[in-house]
Amino acid sequence: MAETTYKIIKRTEYENRGGAPVYIDTSEVLKSDGGETVMKLKLYNNGAKTVRSVYFNAGCFDENLSLCVQLKNIPYINVDAAPDSAFGETRAVEVPDGTCSVFAEVSKILFEDGSSWVNPKQSLAENITSESELGYDALRLRLTKQIKEKSNEKTPRRKMISGNKKIAIACAVTAAVIVLIMAAAHASRYISQKRETYNSAMNLFINHDYAAAAEALSAADSDYRYFGGDYKEINYSAAVAYMNISDYENALKYFQKCGDYKRSITNMRKILDAESRLIAAGYNHSAAARKDGTVAAFGDNSYGQCNTADWSKIIGVAAGGNHTVGMTYDGMLFACGDNSYGQCDVGGWTDIVSVKTGESHTAALKVNGRVIARGNNQYGQCDVQEWTDIVQIAAAGNHTIGLTANGTVLAAGWNDHGQCDAAGETDVLYIATGDRNTVLVKYDGSVKVYGDNSYSQLDTAGIKNVLSAAVGLDYIVYADSDGRVKSRGNNGKNQGSVSLWLDVLAVNCGNNHTLGLSAGGGIYAVGDDGSDKLKITELNDIGAENIPVNE
Repeated sequence: MAETTYKIIKRTEYENRGGAPVYIDTSEVLKSDGGETVMKLKLYNNGAKTVRSVYFNAGCFDENLSLCVQLKNIPYINVDAAPDSAFGETRAVEVPDGTCSVFAEVSKILFEDGSSWVNPKQSLAENITSESELGYDALRLRLTKQIKEKSNEKTPRRKMISGNKKIAIACAVTAAVIVLIMAAAHASRYISQKRETYNSAMNLFINHDYAAAAEALSAADSDYRYFGGDYKEINYSAAVAYMNISDYENALKYFQKCGDYKRSITNMRKILDAESRLIAAGYNHSAAARKDGTVAAFGDNSYGQCNTADWSKIIGVAAGGNHTVGMTYDGMLFACGDNSYGQCDVGGWTDIVSVKTGESHTAALKVNGRVIARGNNQYGQCDVQEWTDIVQIAAAGNHTIGLTANGTVLAAGWNDHGQCDAAGETDVLYIATGDRNTVLVKYDGSVKVYGDNSYSQLDTAGIKNVLSAAVGLDYIVYADSDGRVKSRGNNGKNQGSVSLWLDVLAVNCGNNHTLGLSAGGGIYAVGDDGSDKLKITELNDIGAENIPVNE
């Protein structure tokens, strides 16, 4: 389902009617691509007390500048806004579709200490019948309307204005000019303060004080509208700062806000690859690479696929149908388990940066961007030697997927369900594949899914801001930038019961069980627990460290 987009009809900034200690920082009227009209407001606490809740009034005007609706005491509660701070995400209020302009004002404020402020000059009366009761701004609107009506008359008539009226008008204009000058000066000071905050944060970043810079840049991000073109640079610098202090959860969140700005895509892939290779779910077993370089494996060991106790210096694992492969920090491979097709004969491979396994084949990405594969090649799943400039690979069942540096997808192998039809797609950040489905995570956090739809796996409604994914036999799980996980497809064995997981950096699926790696180094596991493969949750020392930044 496409995400609703809005077009700004009108935007007003720095409104402070009635001398309220909280003023309307920005108000916008927007119209959606489906014709819906909404108003969005953002507020600023200009007072000396922490604000608990705010209520405001609004009047909506149609294209003829007539009042078409009055909205009273719209609540924005439990904001806990400190003094001298912008607060809250924009608050959308539905207004009539014919709305072309709005009048907004703060009506009441409740402070943390229990006191309150009520607007003594609220322009929106109890029983409004026309815009004439709305004061100066409505007067301007009414006069504009009259000018339009007068311009349509064939014979214009001229009204004489008395001397007293001229003096009154002159005084009103002078007062209005003074108010505008004061408002402009206040706005200028406000923007200047925010710019100074931004500059201070960037100085911390330039001086490599990344912990302090990350915190300061995160604060600056909430006021991005005042920096214009600096928005992506703020988020990019924040992401780099978080990456330098190994806070990969926040680094991913801020990199995603940057889209393809600078090296955002490269850094996101590096983090996602480093985290996702730490956990692996095979058909009926699970494995994880610990921080000390050892590998723990649980589950079915009929083929010796869990015999990893003597492995060392491992930074990544992959679990296939009935075999397990481990990758060392210096690019070598260990393998154990079923070797019926030679899928474990990888001991002589070198310069490996990533390894993935299918049902009975093993594929590895080399440092030079080439891919090698060994094992069952009945469907051509190992015919990957001609691929070049590859930055990520995925393998499952009897097929292999590759992703080039420019975000283009390649595929080889079994395609009875259309899982390899993803080949040729572009602007892809991350790839994941299972026996019958392939998922592509795009640069903008949206997803595209190919393959079988027997259990509605292709349903992507509500799936957004995705960073990574994993595919099981007939279900799919998605991890987003907030560390939450959703699933689509078969959940007959609770393999998709992941909605309560928090702070997840990576996910991996077997046939009917799912693993998730938390930012704290713990492992979640749900689904079929045959052979005790879910005992992997006993581990709590999993996590990538010191992933180098590409600036």
